Amino acid sequence: MHATALSYYERGYFQTPHDRIMINPYLDLDRLVVDGNIPPMLLITSFEDSLADNSLELARILQYRHKNHPLHICPKGNERALGHVFGITQAGDPAATEAQQAATDISRFFKQYI
Repeated sequence: MHATALSYYERGYFQTPHDRIMINPYLDLDRLVVDGNIPPMLLITSFEDSLADNSLELARILQYRHKNHPLHICPKGNERALGHVFGITQAGDPAATEAQQAATDISRFFKQYI
């Protein structure tokens, strides 16, 4: 996600000039991926996620910079919309099969690093 995409949130959460200076290095993901020591990432999104384009852009940056990362793109939900963070907001519902699968994928992914 580029700084322009975060500008809406930046004004609300980082209100003072000092706050903006402190967060600025983290707003340029392309630079962060190159210069930083980013942790392993699992990207999960869906066609109904309002921020799917940002996830795909991050995946493009990671791929371009030769950083391994799995990317799971879920199709339209069977019973309900798979909006942003559906794997969290629907996790407690046993009927939400896509959310249950996302939780399983997340668990499997991070167990590799324990």
